Amino acid sequence: IRLTPMELTLFMFFLKYPEGIYLSDLKNHKDELEELYMETTHNGSRQERIGRINKLINLSNNYTSIQMTRIKKAFEEALGPELAKHYYIQGGNGERKGIGRGIVDGAG
Repeated sequence: IRLTPMELTLFMFFLKYPEGIYLSDLKNHKDELEELYMETTHNGSRQERIGRINKLINLSNNYTSIQMTRIKKAFEEALGPELAKHYYIQGGNGERKGIGRGIVDGAG
């Protein structure tokens, strides 16, 4: 599965939280997201990379939703919709977002 560094960062972040995370809480995990992002890319200066994480945690710009949609599309294209649903970030509006339980606990 090919993901951009930002998509991979978001995917790896949600893997760490099988119970899910409210998108509004992403700002409370800024340091963790920055660390993950710094591990996935060396493009741009450190300040530019931090700026991209700030964009991710600023929910007013829809950037996080765009990244989640791209992750979903990448998995659906590679695995088909039925298998992909276990791997992409999901959750209703105002609900915790998380990756399908099948990848985390082996169920599915």
